[in-house]
Amino acid sequence: MTLWTKGMGIIIRNKASKKAFKKASPSGLQHPVIISVKPSVGKTKYEKTISNIKKEGKKEVGKIKRDHIKAMAPLEEAHSKLRQNIQKLKGEPVTKSGLSKGKDLK
Repeated sequence: MTLWTKGMGIIIRNKASKKAFKKASPSGLQHPVIISVKPSVGKTKYEKTISNIKKEGKKEVGKIKRDHIKAMAPLEEAHSKLRQNIQKLKGEPVTKSGLSKGKDLK
């Protein structure tokens, strides 16, 4: 979708955008409100395959990140308890995360 402003009018290059623009502003002087946009998927078999590969790859990355966060949660709790013990030994105020705040340092 391409919108170009020319003076006070707006030139719209896409048919779907023109329909949305007409629905949004009958006078044609206001900025258009985008109602919906269709996803850009290739028309050839090769382009569709590449699109599916990219989509599956993004899903796998998200799945790996979620699994990593679940695996690291118990370790983070242990690390924060260790940092809290170190704060107690140093005589600093103990915080929930175990990290000393700048305003509390002497």
